[in-house]
Amino acid sequence: MFLIPNTQLNKKYTFWNICISLFLYFNIFQNIETQQCKKYTCGDLPEDLCLSLNNSTSPNTVIGRSCRGDSQFCPAYMLENEGKAVCQSAIKSTIMQYPGGSCVSEKDCVSGQCSNSICVGVSDGGKCDTMENCYFNRACYALSSNATNTCNKLRNPGDACSQDYECSFNFGCFQGLCRSYYSLFDDADVSSSAKNNFYSFCRSGFDLNGVCVSMRNLDESGKATDDFVKCSVNKECKYILGNGTLISKTNVCDKCGKSRDGFVYCPVYGGKLFSRYVDFVNKTLSDPSYPANCNTIERKGFCNYYKKNSDKFKSLIETLSTYQVRNQFSQEFANADDCIVQIYNQNFNPQIDNPIDPVPAEERRCPVFQCDSNDKTKEKTCAASNLDVVAKRLNISLYSKSCSWDKEICDFSRNYNTTLETFSKCIDKPKIRIGKQYPGEPCNEDADCYAAEKTELIGTCGNKTKLCLGKERSETCGSTEQCLKGLYCKKGDLKSTCEYQLGKDKNCTNSFDCANNLACVNSTCKDSFYSLNVGDVITANYDATVNKLLYCKTKIVITSHSDGKIRCAARNHTDQKNSTENDLVRCNYDQNCNYTMSDLLNNIPVNLPCECGYNKNGQGYCRRGQDSSKILFYFKKLIKISFLFLFQKIKLFDIFILMTLI
Repeated sequence: MFLIPNTQLNKKYTFWNICISLFLYFNIFQNIETQQCKKYTCGDLPEDLCLSLNNSTSPNTVIGRSCRGDSQFCPAYMLENEGKAVCQSAIKSTIMQYPGGSCVSEKDCVSGQCSNSICVGVSDGGKCDTMENCYFNRACYALSSNATNTCNKLRNPGDACSQDYECSFNFGCFQGLCRSYYSLFDDADVSSSAKNNFYSFCRSGFDLNGVCVSMRNLDESGKATDDFVKCSVNKECKYILGNGTLISKTNVCDKCGKSRDGFVYCPVYGGKLFSRYVDFVNKTLSDPSYPANCNTIERKGFCNYYKKNSDKFKSLIETLSTYQVRNQFSQEFANADDCIVQIYNQNFNPQIDNPIDPVPAEERRCPVFQCDSNDKTKEKTCAASNLDVVAKRLNISLYSKSCSWDKEICDFSRNYNTTLETFSKCIDKPKIRIGKQYPGEPCNEDADCYAAEKTELIGTCGNKTKLCLGKERSETCGSTEQCLKGLYCKKGDLKSTCEYQLGKDKNCTNSFDCANNLACVNSTCKDSFYSLNVGDVITANYDATVNKLLYCKTKIVITSHSDGKIRCAARNHTDQKNSTENDLVRCNYDQNCNYTMSDLLNNIPVNLPCECGYNKNGQGYCRRGQDSSKILFYFKKLIKISFLFLFQKIKLFDIFILMTLI
């Protein structure tokens, strides 16, 4: 999330899109003149509720409370459709670190390299392609007009620059020089300020027609005030500039907010609350620990280091975030209770934890992927992103003439949904490791095989067959893992031996005793995979070593809150299905797809993130629900293939893994 952009009053304000959830929630117009807006207030609710429309004791009033713990969030969008919102478990994403950040593996790093628990980047003076290549407190720029870009220290105040990233964190590039944000007083000319400056250079934070101005609200008596002022009946708001000029703004009171009294208030463009926010922003950006632990592109928001160390910096984040929301969305949160601000503020929402997010929200559409015939062999660049300003989305070029495809691959490990100026380079093909294989399964070397005996660290790969060796039928065994495929370790009174897997209706101890397409149910091998319908109970008779999802036709289960039983369930769309695209529901990046989980006794609302694909149309789609006309068709095809092929080639241990991925 951004701290605050360079706001211009004479331009259309699009910052709503930065909090996509807020955009959804506030997009309901009300009758302002008759005061039909809802009232929002904090109060007591049942354990699972976080928002509830109370029309009984207090009509048109929404009661809210923050979800308990960092592992839950409040899906506020549910309020408009269902009159309530239920706390849901957060869907956390990996918080990737820029060079200099802490890591456990390369997956933790934007650069894809982790050494000595630190994400590796380009050292000072080293050639770079983007800002994210450089370490903390560094930027990627050319030291002279004819030089190539290298990683260097951030420029000092007054130094020549071409963009904000090059300057110290509390400075931006103004008229070609690094200058402090919020440093120019009223009447200063900022018309030459770049549109992509991250913060305003005006002390007031606002400019009118390219000139810095201070604006304060006028109350009903015509006096300047720092307090919130209710919109007039004719939806007009009046202000006074720092030079004494009076102005009025119309058509700014068409949208209901989240006030505790249900009134709509005029937008705020200054005053003490905003001044305190500016002071806190300057204090934060000037703190040496901020540039020492954040990449220069993270000056736009709370850096990933802060996110990963949220306990240490929680107070800083929450304070700055509260200032941000109450100022940036002053009209919507005028006279709003703190818990209401937290519910609708994504920084308090653990579900929204995007690892890299430097793209403005209006560009948060699924990217377009297209092949490019330009020769990038010399640069070894196999993919690159660029911003389509008109379409407001990223275009990803895939260069076929780039890598030596017989020995190289494209390091396509970037967040191309949101990351500007990102490149993927050709890298050497990694050695393909099959992973641990069971007896009778393919291998390249001994290390690929599980041990045939418990005393061995690795198994044995046959030199000619390239299959992992194991126990033949009737040979002594200690566990089924030691037997060749098609066999299981049958326990005996004196010894255990590898024997053929059991057929249908034979007595069994667990599912590993049965043929690969059978499960052990009530001590009998049964054709039970994907056999149960929605609402059917998975009892204790079903083998607990098997993932319960595999018993249900829908591959979804719910534990009932009423009786504690586990039942098969269905996930059905509550969004409008697009029948012209095989019941696919369209969505954009950072949007949620809405469903209802049902086991015929319980109906639980859930949401899942939109999934951007790799298509040339830049269109994202929601995962299919069980109510889709195509889901059962595709599923039956996959099951048929798995039973005809997979079950004949691999052991049951691997089948359970594969089936959960179908």
